[in-house]
Amino acid sequence: SSPIVGANTNAESTKENVISEDALCTDVEIGEDCIAKLENNAVLTINNINIHNCHITFTGTGNVVTTERINIGNDVTITMDKGVTLEAEKGIDVVEEASLTLDGEGTIIATGTGIQAGIGSGRKLKSCGTITINNGNITAIGGSNGSRFICVVVGGGGADISGGGYHGGRISINGGNVTAFGGGRNEMIPG
Repeated sequence: SSPIVGANTNAESTKENVISEDALCTDVEIGEDCIAKLENNAVLTINNINIHNCHITFTGTGNVVTTERINIGNDVTITMDKGVTLEAEKGIDVVEEASLTLDGEGTIIATGTGIQAGIGSGRKLKSCGTITINNGNITAIGGSNGSRFICVVVGGGGADISGGGYHGGRISINGGNVTAFGGGRNEMIPG
């Protein structure tokens, strides 16, 4: 079982899960609010994660590494404290009817593969949902094979945040430091 699953359904008593040493989790489903506290610069590696309709908070100091794309469904908020870095090695999918809010002072690095966006639509999606960035250090890198698509730095089709070669969703950047790179040979067009 996952050290970040098992939160109580009562939002006022959300369980804090402590990860004090390196851990590996596979096939993680998160559908309730929860807190994962990393200690001792622990590395939490997650293979295959689906997050839906919840608020997940990472606190403490350490790294969270996902080896497959993070799948976002419904309304999800991810908060990263200053000492925590999330490395989404294959990016973050936000399906058309979903919304993702990124918050906190931590770091998120999301890298798409193929024609996938770093954050937004992926190869199997036709368009992406709503993305809101309130704070944090966010880097989104589009996949390397998107040369036939136009890359728009924020929104649109083809690479970094939202596009992935399909229709971009609505993106709001309210704060934080956001860096987005188109993948491969994409043309960079400010948006």
